[in-house]
Amino acid sequence: PPPPPPPPRSRFDGVGPRSATMAQINMLSLPERSGRRTVGGAGDVEAKPVDAVSEVSLSVRAGELVALVGPVSAGKTSLLAALWGEAFVRSGKHAVAQAAIVPQRPFNIAGTILDNILLGRPLEPDLLAQILEGCALLDDLAALPLREHTEVGERGVTLSGGQQQRIAMARALYGRPSVLLLDDPLSAVDARTACVLLDAIVRYVKRGWLAEPEAGPVARAALVSASQGGHLHAFDSLLLIEGGAVTAHGPREALLASGSELADRLLGAAAAASLDDLPEASRSPAEAAAALAKAAEGASAAGAKASATPPGGVSRLTTAERRQTGSFSSGIYTTYLRALGTASVWSYFALLVLTYSTFLLADLWLVRWWIGDAGPAAGLPTASRAGVYSGLCLGFIALIIGSSIFFTVISVRASAAMHRSTLRRVIYAPLGWYDSTPSGRVLSRFTSDLNTVDIKLSMDVDNLMHMFFQAATMVGLIASTTWVLAVVAAGVFAVFCFATLVADRSIREVRRIANNAVSPIMSNIAEIKVGTPLVRAMRLGSFFAARQSAAIG
Repeated sequence: PPPPPPPPRSRFDGVGPRSATMAQINMLSLPERSGRRTVGGAGDVEAKPVDAVSEVSLSVRAGELVALVGPVSAGKTSLLAALWGEAFVRSGKHAVAQAAIVPQRPFNIAGTILDNILLGRPLEPDLLAQILEGCALLDDLAALPLREHTEVGERGVTLSGGQQQRIAMARALYGRPSVLLLDDPLSAVDARTACVLLDAIVRYVKRGWLAEPEAGPVARAALVSASQGGHLHAFDSLLLIEGGAVTAHGPREALLASGSELADRLLGAAAAASLDDLPEASRSPAEAAAALAKAAEGASAAGAKASATPPGGVSRLTTAERRQTGSFSSGIYTTYLRALGTASVWSYFALLVLTYSTFLLADLWLVRWWIGDAGPAAGLPTASRAGVYSGLCLGFIALIIGSSIFFTVISVRASAAMHRSTLRRVIYAPLGWYDSTPSGRVLSRFTSDLNTVDIKLSMDVDNLMHMFFQAATMVGLIASTTWVLAVVAAGVFAVFCFATLVADRSIREVRRIANNAVSPIMSNIAEIKVGTPLVRAMRLGSFFAARQSAAIG
């Protein structure tokens, strides 16, 4: 028989109260992770788009729970990414109401657990207490020194994968969204916690949990990527995806009774993880009320404790960057000189002495030639005198270029040595150092600071030495003829040194402040880069913009 016709293309101008999510995607493409092709010079590559999901026609109604089911790499994450706007839809369209997402890799900012849940939204203690109880976070918070005010570190390094997943779920529920887009939210938790989270999702979508009292009936829906068949009992319908195509979509009971190979696998997984074998997921009403009271009381007590504790009374996970004051220590100069090499430094000084000795000889030869005095130039024809002077000038030019090239070579070698030393210290640092040191601080050392060593320091030192030897040569030449000018030059040099010391003090402190300010800026940029899908989908751009503005100051 001929294949059935494709589903008709739907037209929809928005999302009403009965439809939380509508999508018709004919072709969904993602950048290819492998097999890139070169399109220009070296390093110029272009990602080749790959068709990830095709021919999807989906409408999720209010109060409906839809499970995206399929094998690994079938396209479940790609479909969810298209719905929250992070995949390129080549043809078709989709419309999603106010959504909150939980990606496969939980996103965390460097802050407290409370900061990661709120993300700039106003604190509602009662709502927070209900969410902490519903996401099974109460026992975890009770074991932490400051409960929800405990720092999680950058990328949530102090939390387990299950704790990060539950915090991401709490963050999604806190905004009371109309649509939950959850990408395998139960994969990192144990069986009992998975039942608790699944119960929270069901209560949120179907029973109006967390709804505002004066809001009236709420329209909610959830699309959940499910990898465990034992959880399918809670869903109304299933969307089966295989090989980037939707193979079946319909009510759960009908699809599981269809007798297909995938249905048999799902039924086998459901039988292996039967609900009768799992711990009880929900609490009694009395236990739930007691847990909510405990959560609210704990949140208030933790807030009071955090506000009453002096800044030095609690050991912070992320230590503030210490700024040096005063002049540079001699160890900084000796470290750079050792990196340059003792033999190389003395060879550079010898080249400078030879360079400006040639410059001095050229001037003296020109003077003797001009006044016609007796000496080496006496009796020589004009052409010979001009040849000697030209040779001295060309030698000076060659020596000044050669000395600069020589210092460039040894300074590059010194920069490489200092980079290797810095990298070795970072690689062999203890794990606790990574927990307490933001990545922006490390990036600042390898970018701003080492860039100064690579480029600015070598140029400044070379220019300083050339100007010093040139000034010393000129002053010596003037002093040999007019000693009064030498006294004036010495006075001018003293005034110049004093002005330099005064200006350098201010410039040095401003530069240190600027270097310290770079670290939080780069840390925020790294966080935003990782959390871009969440920032866009949940419309949290204003929070991160304010966070970056505060870091810039």
